[in-house]
Amino acid sequence: MVYSCTSDADFDAKTNDKAKIYAIDFFAEWCGPCKVIGPFFSDLSKRYPSLEYLKVDIEKCEQTAMKFGVRAVPTFAFIKGGQTLATIKGGNKEVLEAKVKELANQAGAKPIEGVPEGMADITASIDKSRSECLNEDDDFTWQNIIDENIQGELKSDCDEQLILRTEFNQPVKIHSILISPGADAEQAPKTLRLFANETNPLSFDDAETRPATQEFELEFSELAKPIVLRFVKFQNVNNLTLFFKDNQGDKEVTSLSKLQLIGMPMSATNMSDFKRVAGEAGEAH
Repeated sequence: MVYSCTSDADFDAKTNDKAKIYAIDFFAEWCGPCKVIGPFFSDLSKRYPSLEYLKVDIEKCEQTAMKFGVRAVPTFAFIKGGQTLATIKGGNKEVLEAKVKELANQAGAKPIEGVPEGMADITASIDKSRSECLNEDDDFTWQNIIDENIQGELKSDCDEQLILRTEFNQPVKIHSILISPGADAEQAPKTLRLFANETNPLSFDDAETRPATQEFELEFSELAKPIVLRFVKFQNVNNLTLFFKDNQGDKEVTSLSKLQLIGMPMSATNMSDFKRVAGEAGEAH
């Protein structure tokens, strides 16, 4: 989502969280290149949701434009805690996306206990616009469990089974996953089948019968803790399908409240850009 700032005071109010990274599009209504790059900036907000996105009209927010030294449009600025991290002048889409991707990875790298140093929460690498969940309840959708700003659950609809296909905005290595149960412990997932890099979306018949990349029979005590994968099987992952086959209490509805994917982007050759994760590695199933 991209927020529009209507005044300098509005900009200050929308950028007051010092922990977040803000991507700012400085534009003018009369600017042709601004109109060309605007939809692309909006698309980036959907593909890299770990950043906050703002559009600032330089004629409505003159003091803000002066503060950031904007002398031509379009200009893009990236800030955190009141400090400017980067500035891009002009409408080069490749340069803009490269910087957004770099900072989105930093923003999405959060510490998780119980996994090796060097691993991070890469859930923010999920491309929401290309991901989907089959048999979800319309009131309890899969977006609820990957967005830390949403307090909600994912629930199945017609029966206990769910298929969640997650596409990534860049190839990743997945070390472990963390699944938290919902309010009803008996609805928590039990049998989980994982499929890496499936070319086409799986049907429920496919998910039942096709050999999985890895399969788990989860005890309730294992939930809300990192579940370590066979790391060698989850290298260079472009998409991951999770098939929740049944639940702990043989209920008609399966529910969960949180999904985290822990690993690293393939492109992150310098992991010093990420917040390190402390803890000991668990044992793979």
